[in-house]
Amino acid sequence: MTSNGNGFSSSNGNGYPNGHCNGSARLTGRQLDVLRLVALGNSNAEIARALYVSPSTVKTTVTQLSRRLGARSRAHAVHKGWENGLLV
Repeated sequence: MTSNGNGFSSSNGNGYPNGHCNGSARLTGRQLDVLRLVALGNSNAEIARALYVSPSTVKTTVTQLSRRLGARSRAHAVHKGWENGLLV
């Protein structure tokens, strides 16, 4: 497991974060990074600056991770993240 410079662990090479999967709620390392920053209350613009991507990339990533988690909103995605053991 490696750090991407933001204090978050990256995936193990197969696209999924190390030790952070439960059932069908599998997120990529980038999606997990974004979910963690959403859980901390960051806006898309703040997340974009932290991860060196565009705000539209963050928006797309939030949409994708919400779909994977079966969430209806950002808050619901965070709740699902906790439920699935993706946030610690």
